[in-house]
This record gives sequence, C-alpha cells and structure tokens, in this order.
Amino acid sequence: MIDDSKWQRIKSQCCHNDTDGCPFHSFNSFDTCSLFVQTTTTSAWEGGINPYNMYDNCVNAPGAQVSTRFRLEYEYRTGKKLDVSQLSTVPCMNETAVTVYLNRADVRKALGIPTSLGPWSICSDDISRTYNRQYGEMAQRVKNGLDLGLKGMIYSGDVDMACNFLMGQRFSRKLGYKETKNKKHYIVDGQIGGYHTAYENLHFVTVRGAGHMVPTDKPSVAYHIIDAFLFNKNF
Repeated sequence: MIDDSKWQRIKSQCCHNDTDGCPFHSFNSFDTCSLFVQTTTTSAWEGGINPYNMYDNCVNAPGAQVSTRFRLEYEYRTGKKLDVSQLSTVPCMNETAVTVYLNRADVRKALGIPTSLGPWSICSDDISRTYNRQYGEMAQRVKNGLDLGLKGMIYSGDVDMACNFLMGQRFSRKLGYKETKNKKHYIVDGQIGGYHTAYENLHFVTVRGAGHMVPTDKPSVAYHIIDAFLFNKNF
C-alpha cells in the first residue's frame, strides 16, 4: 500500500537502509521522515481499509463515529489530533451482536456482573477518557516478568495492521532471549495454522489469515495455541 519508489527513498534517507533499527517514532515532527510516517499511519487508519483485518470488509464507512479508545490510539500513533464530534464505536467493526449478547440480563447474571454497573461496550469512553498511559515501551516490563520465571506468549494475526506480526516478531527477538525452537509452521485441522518460534520462557506465534481479533477470525487455531501454551503441549 506504499509506493515502492517512496519506500526505497525513505529507507535510504531516513533509515540508512536499516529498517530494523529505524526510529520511525522518533523523527522530528517537521521533517520529511516524520511526514512520511504520519501520512502512512493516517492512510492505514483512515483510508477505508479495515485496520484490524486488512482483507476483511470495512463495515463502517470512512468518517464513521469512533470511540475515545480509538481516538487516543490514533493520536498516539500519528502525533496529531483526530477531529470527531461523537465517539461510539471502533473503525470498520460491527459489534452489535456481542454488545446485545453481553448486555442481556441473563448473561450478565451468569457472569456475575452487579446490576449497579452500567452496560458493556466494546470500548468504554469512560475508561478511555481517564486512562493514563504509563509506558510507551514495554520491553523491560516483559523482561522483568520473564526473568522472574513467568511464562509468556505473544501471538499476532498476520493480516492485522493495528498490531502487526512483523513488529511482534521483532519485539520478541529483541528481548534477547536464547531461541530454543526455530520458526516453524504448526498444523490445525490439517492446515497450516501459522508459525511458532520459542525462546526461553517466551513463545511468539502467528495465526494465518487472522486479524486483530484472533479468536473471532480463527477460533479453532486460537484454541489450539492457547491450549498448547497453557498445558505445555507441542504447537
């Protein structure tokens, strides 16, 4: 989705042909490199393609109402304000079914949700307006947990643009742990479900054909990887 000649020029001028070490989020806000990052990010989030699954249809047309959570994420990623008059939903997603289900009285009762609490929403504006982002970089926090002996798994749908698998793969590798199992495909229901790499106490897993909401897009694969992780089974 990025013009190749522009990408080659940006790699050379801004990244010295080293995209792994390129400080995409650290460019001066007025330089060419920063403008490229900003316009590319804006295109991904506002261009009419579903940012949570690039091959899925966009249910809401570009310019539809968006939630505070999405607005904050957009502003954090692009460094500019998103001008919306009303906030209600997430881009390209139809959350009607899950909203209706989780707000049914019998479902709330079964889940033990007090009647004093308000209705469920996929993105709570009340929480988003008051949420204070403490960390912009999570590597050290993840390392702290793993070094204490906790076991972790990072998984990504490979058609998710919001939290793409390439960055997840790079993040996992750059934590610096010894790789115990090389990247290899795993099988679910006779088909390749995705790819798995193991490090000390950490697994990185991709899910083929899934977007941001992996259990929604690929429920059987999601079950497979979570079951393997929790019960120390082979992927």
